[in-house]
Amino acid sequence: MSKKASSDDSDLEDLVGSETAPLNLDHLTKATMDVSGSRYQSNAPGISDLVSAQCSYLCYAYPCCCGTVTFFTVGMVMFLLLSAVTNPYEYFGLVGDASFQSQLSTANVDHWCLKGDNDSCRCDDPLEPMPRTEFKTWSMAHKANKESIQAYVDSENLDVAFIGESLVEEMDGRWMGRTQAGVLKEVSSLFQQNFSRDKSGIEGIALGVAGDTCPNVLYRLQHGEMPKDFNPRVWWIVLGMNDIGRMQCSEEIVVMGIMRIVEEIQRHKPDAKIVINSMLPMADLRGGMYPLMNDYKDGLRSKTLNTAIARPKNFPAGAGVGTSVKYYRPKTTTTVLEKHHHPEKFVRPIPKMDIEEVKEDETEKEEDKEEKEEEEKDAKEDKKEEEEEKQDAKEDKK
Repeated sequence: MSKKASSDDSDLEDLVGSETAPLNLDHLTKATMDVSGSRYQSNAPGISDLVSAQCSYLCYAYPCCCGTVTFFTVGMVMFLLLSAVTNPYEYFGLVGDASFQSQLSTANVDHWCLKGDNDSCRCDDPLEPMPRTEFKTWSMAHKANKESIQAYVDSENLDVAFIGESLVEEMDGRWMGRTQAGVLKEVSSLFQQNFSRDKSGIEGIALGVAGDTCPNVLYRLQHGEMPKDFNPRVWWIVLGMNDIGRMQCSEEIVVMGIMRIVEEIQRHKPDAKIVINSMLPMADLRGGMYPLMNDYKDGLRSKTLNTAIARPKNFPAGAGVGTSVKYYRPKTTTTVLEKHHHPEKFVRPIPKMDIEEVKEDETEKEEDKEEKEEEEKDAKEDKKEEEEEKQDAKEDKK
């Protein structure tokens, strides 16, 4: 027992008595250490770190608000990507007929704006086509009109084509190219009753786009809404409300824009009748108040044919407009006013009598044409007989 204890103590004495070799750390200081100020400053938090930390704190403190912001941010990014991929239009700029020179001119316009100046309005040049392709819904509406026209290409059954703005588009039960339910559906049904050959004996088509001005309609006519094989007997123009009300153009500019459209139709469809519908009365309303009849006193003075807009003062004499252009003001103006700006439940765009008169005029034209052809044929035969008689007389002399 004692022997074992002594051996254990000797081991302990050896361990304590042994000299520990010194630890050599020289190799740690031989290398050059970079402790420059710039490296030290990089450990300081930057702006991005502060923003990230703040966002993290807000998401931790207000998780619902953070989730909502994240949802809308991701949704906006997805919307922009889808819009870029599925863009339905491609902008080509202003495309017109460079070989055609209009007889109208804006050189002598007194003032462009409704207030009497040239700077307080957003009027486009009334003689140049102007698309609204920055709005996808406008492109959709323009495309819908062109698709509707295809049903009447090479057809002689179309009596009247309405061309214009929102009032015309509502006749077809659409708004910016999209079919609407509710009141506009009733308007479309009423239009079909009055302008369907099966129901009324008169066939009509509505080619309107909400918000259009004269330059917009001119662009549409030049780009698919007046194709060569589309020949309605009557072109009924309903325009000017947006030019005056939204763009604040002067009366002279509006009339010139309408006459430019008349000029374009007559250039391509010389045998067509053209009707210019007088604008419905309008008033500046403030605070959501309903209009009073006194607001429309200027518009109520005339309920018959309106010849006041026959031609702009600088329209060349004898140019463009002839007997094929008529001006029409609705006789039931007060009824329209009761329905406010857009007569949603009131559709009386064209009296049936006017279409019948056009048909009678066409019948008389055809009869006159046949008589003229017969007279020319008889004249040719008489001339031929005279030549034969002269030839016989010459032979007899020989």
